[in-house]
Amino acid sequence: MQSFVVKKSLTETLRRMKVGDTMRIKSRDFKLSAVKTAKNRLKKEGIDIKLSEAGMIDECEVTRLC
Repeated sequence: MQSFVVKKSLTETLRRMKVGDTMRIKSRDFKLSAVKTAKNRLKKEGIDIKLSEAGMIDECEVTRLC
């Protein structure tokens, strides 16, 4: 019997968000620098993501704008 390994992909997760969707990402799952990298990678593809960490400890909030 085979078992499959599923890798967490932040870029793919953000890409699949619908416009207007908001998601909170814990720092233990992805560091802020990884979120910023994924945001910039998607911006090159024309997907705009708003990133906010104001008032949050150990997490950030992302919203897909377009």
